[in-house]
Amino acid sequence: AFKLFAFYSFNSGLGATSIGVNQIAVSGTPDTTSVIYLSAPTLPYGRGDMGRTELATDNAEGAVAAMALVLAAEPDHLDALLLRARALATARNAYERGLADADRALELDPGNIEGMTLRVVNLLGLVRVEDAEKQLGELENATRDADDEASISFVCAMRAVLAKEKGDREDATRRFDECLAASPADSELIGQAIKFYDETGQPEKAIELLRKAVAESPASAWVRRGLAERLRRAGEIEEAERVLREGTQIANPAAANTMWVALADHYHELENHSAAADALGHAVEL
Repeated sequence: AFKLFAFYSFNSGLGATSIGVNQIAVSGTPDTTSVIYLSAPTLPYGRGDMGRTELATDNAEGAVAAMALVLAAEPDHLDALLLRARALATARNAYERGLADADRALELDPGNIEGMTLRVVNLLGLVRVEDAEKQLGELENATRDADDEASISFVCAMRAVLAKEKGDREDATRRFDECLAASPADSELIGQAIKFYDETGQPEKAIELLRKAVAESPASAWVRRGLAERLRRAGEIEEAERVLREGTQIANPAAANTMWVALADHYHELENHSAAADALGHAVEL
């Protein structure tokens, strides 16, 4: 066994934050990802999570770097190819590379639903609408045969995205409404719908959707953070703070920590630096 360490830093007005990735590899296969915060490692996803920690914390670059280490040792590691394809799509600046990883994954496993899904996402990122629609048809047939509820929801969302790419905002809005009525708690769908509402100047619909999502999944840190950010921009400062403070009481320590940091960011945006420092102090205590 051998250990591979990598660290990533980002700066804000509150100082620098470092996230460390500790990949323990056995015969080229990763075993554990840990987030190292102030020299204290945690395993929020348990062992064997293969870099998903970075994606969960929106650190797509960290996940790409972690999977590069895996793929250097084992170029055809299917899970690593899929995870890097997703991370590259999340980064939104390397769709060609993400598509190449998805294509290779499908060469290794032609019926892989996640590979088809990521191929659609990266094709849409490249604005190859016709190719994405063709792949989506194949994915739709595969998910119907497999009775995969999450993938069926994804197909529904992508049909709405395709309508938007074709310039039919009304059809896209109708499709998103139908998808959300069928799968109100699906995180992938919610994310796509929020992106659509943001891009089409419908902030009130994004806020309404996120309020419902918080009610459905009160322990979801990313949903709370997204709602609070939009509420703050809309001038609903008290509600934004309440949403974040309620999140600091989430039983999961990693999620609660995320909420304290989000609360600090909230205060920083309001230039209340003493309150921001206090919130960061609570995050450090966790």
